[in-house]
Amino acid sequence: MARNYVHMRFHVVFATKHRRRTLTPTVEKRLFPYLAGIARNHDINTLAMNGAGDHVHLLLGFSPSASLSTVVKVLKCNSSRWLRSTCVRRFAWQGGFAAFSVSRSSEAHVVEYIRRQKEHHKRTSFDDELRLLLRLHDLKEDA
Repeated sequence: MARNYVHMRFHVVFATKHRRRTLTPTVEKRLFPYLAGIARNHDINTLAMNGAGDHVHLLLGFSPSASLSTVVKVLKCNSSRWLRSTCVRRFAWQGGFAAFSVSRSSEAHVVEYIRRQKEHHKRTSFDDELRLLLRLHDLKEDA
């Protein structure tokens, strides 16, 4: 086989510093297209994106030659710099992120889950959501 065939999808979640609810609907309306633009400029495919005040969920696809950490760093660094210069002066993302591999058979379910974030967080806190995602993927929460 002369070519590589790779299907990589990651459900990525990262939060605002100190979980401040700075991602208002007005901020999101500007942030999400900006994040999508950053992604496009770095050959990252954004399949879904949404958030709920203090965090963002993304479903991403990218080349196997790119590292997940680098992809997230590019998105966070560029978007935080832009947010500080445009609409949220003291903005920062919290250090770290969560990422979960997504199989082709689960992709539509994850897209729908991300699409329904605002509805989901009327009943569930981000902390509870993150604990559940970690548990579902057999990851231990830091103490």
